[in-house]
Amino acid sequence: VAFLFPHGIQSDGVVNTITPGGYALAGAAAFSGSVTHSLSTALLAFEVTGQIAHILPVILSVLVANAIAQKPPESSGWPWCLPPTCPPAVRPLY
Repeated sequence: VAFLFPHGIQSDGVVNTITPGGYALAGAAAFSGSVTHSLSTALLAFEVTGQIAHILPVILSVLVANAIAQKPPESSGWPWCLPPTCPPAVRPLY
């Protein structure tokens, strides 16, 4: 984003600069939200940092991370292999 808008994003005569801390805040909240399967990490990020200006990216990143984390896993990753013919890394230990 900083490459596309090196002087910031201008809206109604106000220039909003690109701050890397906003991306770090959104990434940290999304990671902790996906690990804990909770949306409250977005609120905790705002409470701890006091940065309410990044509310939309943080909430969207936490929602997307939770949606990806709650996706049901596939069975084994090797749906075509039966135990005698599986590769050694997938073969069960029995």
